[in-house]
Amino acid sequence: MHIWNISFSLTSYTSTSFLVVCTQESFNLMSTVDDDQPDEWDQRIINTGCHEENLKLQLCHADTGDWRKCLEEMAAFRKCWEVNNNNERTKTVNNEEKWK
Repeated sequence: MHIWNISFSLTSYTSTSFLVVCTQESFNLMSTVDDDQPDEWDQRIINTGCHEENLKLQLCHADTGDWRKCLEEMAAFRKCWEVNNNNERTKTVNNEEKWK
């Protein structure tokens, strides 16, 4: 049996800790998982060029629970999105236009 006490800071003023207990079999399974590569969702965010801005915005919302208190982070994300031409890259077609 393996036991860890894990503590970490989410921001400069919030932190959390928890106890992890697992069997040897689960530990062996976890040890074989390659977690060095970002998953598909994270890779999509990284590809926008705005990964850091996205993370700051999400952490602000997690800390405050209110998007209205994250206007600075939202403005930084929006600016990054525009600078990286993501509106053009992620452009969608309106269904009405598609079927004319």
